[in-house]
Amino acid sequence: MIHKLYNATGTGDAVLTWICPEDTTIEAIRWCANLVGPVDGGVTQYELSFAATNQHTLNDVTNIIDVLRMSVEITTSGGLLSSVADFHYIPGGVPVEAGEKIYLHVLNGNSGQNVAIILYTSARRANKSSSRRR
Repeated sequence: MIHKLYNATGTGDAVLTWICPEDTTIEAIRWCANLVGPVDGGVTQYELSFAATNQHTLNDVTNIIDVLRMSVEITTSGGLLSSVADFHYIPGGVPVEAGEKIYLHVLNGNSGQNVAIILYTSARRANKSSSRRR
C-alpha cells in the first residue's frame, strides 16, 4: 500500500500524525521537500518518529524512523528568497502495528517549508507482543 503524508506550514512537535490502519511493515520512505528562506544557512529538519515529541538533539534514541535535514544557502547578497528541493528515498523494513501512531516533527529555520512523505507498506501477520516498549 502507499500512504501519503503532507505538511505545508507546521513547525514543532507532531505537526502531522498518522495512525496505522493495520499491521504492516514500512518497506520504503520517499521524502519530497521544499524550503524557502531569506536567511543564509537556514536549516530545516524533519523527523519521522514513533515518539510524540521531537528528539532532534538527543543521542541513542530508538523511536526515530528517519530524519531529513535541509538547508538554504544564498550565494548573493540581498533579501531574495531561495528555494531548495530534495528527494530522498530510503529502503526500510520497519514493523508497525495497527493503531500505532507515527509523528512528523519539524524544526524550521526558514521562512517557509512543505513536505510530502510517501510510505510504501506491505501487509504482515499480526504480532501480538509489541517490539517497542512505550
